[in-house]
Amino acid sequence: MSLVQSLVSFLKKNDSPKDGEAPDGLCPNCWGRQDYGGKFYDTVKLNNLDVNSPDAELGWINDYANKHLAGIAIKEQDGELSCVACKVAYKSE
Repeated sequence: MSLVQSLVSFLKKNDSPKDGEAPDGLCPNCWGRQDYGGKFYDTVKLNNLDVNSPDAELGWINDYANKHLAGIAIKEQDGELSCVACKVAYKSE
């Protein structure tokens, strides 16, 4: 799943940020510690984005993700999922 698809799915599933939950493919440690969840929801509200609309502004989400969230995407290495930013590794499911 791409980062944009993951963010759109996350927004559709959650109306507001929840503690301990991060979009698929993003480091939960960085998402919570850096408050990316709160910042992302604030930006979505500021731009009045409706992800349930068929013409959701996916370009806007893609630009935001590339600018602010690409650095905390988890990558698979040696059977583990690891974050480049905080160096935390997670077991692959």
